[in-house]
Amino acid sequence: MFDELKKQFLERLEREKQLGYVDKPIIPLLDLINSFDNYFTLSSCSGRISLFVEGGKKYNSYPLFKSHYPVKAEELYEYYINYKGEKPLIFKFEPFIIHIQARTLYDGLKLLSIAQKLGLKYSALFNIKLSDQIYYDKYEVNNKKYGFERVILYIMGHDRIETIVYKNKHLVSEEYIKVLVEEANRKLLKNWALIESLYNEIKNLKENQ
Repeated sequence: MFDELKKQFLERLEREKQLGYVDKPIIPLLDLINSFDNYFTLSSCSGRISLFVEGGKKYNSYPLFKSHYPVKAEELYEYYINYKGEKPLIFKFEPFIIHIQARTLYDGLKLLSIAQKLGLKYSALFNIKLSDQIYYDKYEVNNKKYGFERVILYIMGHDRIETIVYKNKHLVSEEYIKVLVEEANRKLLKNWALIESLYNEIKNLKENQ
């Protein structure tokens, strides 16, 4: 079942690449992980800077502005100063994250140990025993339904920024927006360096397997 599910996710990934839905800075790492027999990627983000409208509930929240690349303070400030909504506005920098399925718990622990070696302390591993019905609803494979134990790993960076900048009125100055953007851009580049370090460590694992 692992191999059939991997085939489905890799086909979806290739479609999303062609549509431009996959962040370019993280594609080499995704391709490397997917080249292993015992892993495949489920979802990913290379890190992003955003102004986020906070609605209290997931489906009432949305990004007013977002970028997976360094941003210009002047551009982001225009979105900020023109916002006049009723909901709070949050400035965010979020680090990269990758969700990976491993064939076995042992396989998952090997990648987790690499993440821990790089100081990616918020990475974790868990496994899920899906019931027949849940598995059938979410991942139908050849019209079969049966239980399937999944070992899921997520690897993520640790730097982040999250601060409120608007609540019924604009709370910060243009100068402070520039400071936030400068810091977020610095963290994003550091985040990309971590992605590269992770790539190199996993490449060493592949060469020595």
